[in-house]
Amino acid sequence: MSDAVIRAFGRIDMWLERNAPLSYQSLQPPATDSEIVAAENELGLTFPDDLRTLLRLHNGVAAETAEIEEDEEGEVANTKFLKNQALLSLDQIVYQYRRLTDPNIGSSDRQGYLPWLAPEPADMMSCWLVSARQENTGALARWDEYSPLATVGSGPQTIGALLDAHADALESGTGPLFGPGGDVPGLVYGCLVWDDPDHPSLYDSEAWTPLR
Repeated sequence: MSDAVIRAFGRIDMWLERNAPLSYQSLQPPATDSEIVAAENELGLTFPDDLRTLLRLHNGVAAETAEIEEDEEGEVANTKFLKNQALLSLDQIVYQYRRLTDPNIGSSDRQGYLPWLAPEPADMMSCWLVSARQENTGALARWDEYSPLATVGSGPQTIGALLDAHADALESGTGPLFGPGGDVPGLVYGCLVWDDPDHPSLYDSEAWTPLR
């Protein structure tokens, strides 16, 4: 188990429970060790400690977003509290890894990189990945359908570090995810949603309150 992930997600868990109850409710129960081992055997990979620990805390988030009566445009997703991205479940990780590495549609550079965080887990066009390769296990990478896989060159380099950066942004408005310009965390309808306070994208932007 990764102490860094346990500490960082513990902070996020506590913050969501206190401040964004609908986002907190989207978190799913843990995956079991046997389920993780079965997925590793199926893919022929050993999951890095950070990913294994994350799954043992929560097996992703709910597959369907909550229905929010006030959200008439259906814009607010209670599952996307990590800078508007959702944690993938173990089943989604396995399915999307197979899709990304399918020789007919995928690319060899994605072999050994497991998707774990994406804006649209069911219809994934971009995602965060974590390396299960022996030479750089635990390292983060990014991918989208228009670009090749790229390892993260600056900012948080591991799942634990990225979660820690989210916790810092929520608790104190500090860290690499909370700077001038761009999206910041805020609350709307009991959900944590990141948006740009200078150029809000939400239809009902007046209902969204930035944390700072």
